[in-house]
Amino acid sequence: MSENYYTSADIIKKCVEAMRVPETFYSQKFIDYRSNTTDDNRLCTELIAEYLLREENYERLNGIATQSRTAVRKKYNMGHQGKYPPNADHRSEKIIGIDLFNQCKEQGTFDHIGKILDYQIPLKTQRSDPYGEIDLLSVNEDENIVYFLELKKKNAKVPATMLHCVLEAFTYYRIVDTDNLLKEFGKQGAAILIAPLVFAGDEQYKEWVDMNNGNRPYLKALMQKMRAVPFFLYGDPKKNDKCGYTVKEK
Repeated sequence: MSENYYTSADIIKKCVEAMRVPETFYSQKFIDYRSNTTDDNRLCTELIAEYLLREENYERLNGIATQSRTAVRKKYNMGHQGKYPPNADHRSEKIIGIDLFNQCKEQGTFDHIGKILDYQIPLKTQRSDPYGEIDLLSVNEDENIVYFLELKKKNAKVPATMLHCVLEAFTYYRIVDTDNLLKEFGKQGAAILIAPLVFAGDEQYKEWVDMNNGNRPYLKALMQKMRAVPFFLYGDPKKNDKCGYTVKEK
């Protein structure tokens, strides 16, 4: 069924079913619906955010268990050196992440997010785990904040919603053994915040603008509750823009 044919009850039913496994809630297809419900014309993402703000549902997400490291993945610090794989597509999220890492090495820290510490940090503790990777880990030394950055590429054919970005980053934050992660990177005592890192002008940016114009109140409340702070990338991946990215708050 197309996303354009769901009622509010349909969306809530999907939420209830997905919440049976809160660790994978963020990855459900309906999280990226941008349509409105057919019966009461509500944004699907607003309906989902409202559902997640209910105390019992938020506690399910907040109660996602930390995954201890095993022989499969003993460390978070992968020691990446910024090397590109063969036939790199500089429009892909993985390569943009490496570009940002390399730019930071060559030119210094970014505004707001600071220094990129590492990229593509795997979260699987066993091969069957459904989790992906922390796209980028950065530290703002002045504010003593480590950011889990959820990077999305520019002009994706099916762009993730801002809700998706926030939920994915929050899930990863709950899964990670944060004490060990901070220790490995020598950042003990730092606060950790989650941060969507998306391109200015893309769909997530438009949602954020809409939210700050007084719309999407449930998304705004959920982001505040999760302490999610979005940042926006300026630069052109099509130009293989290895040294031309900037990061802004708006």
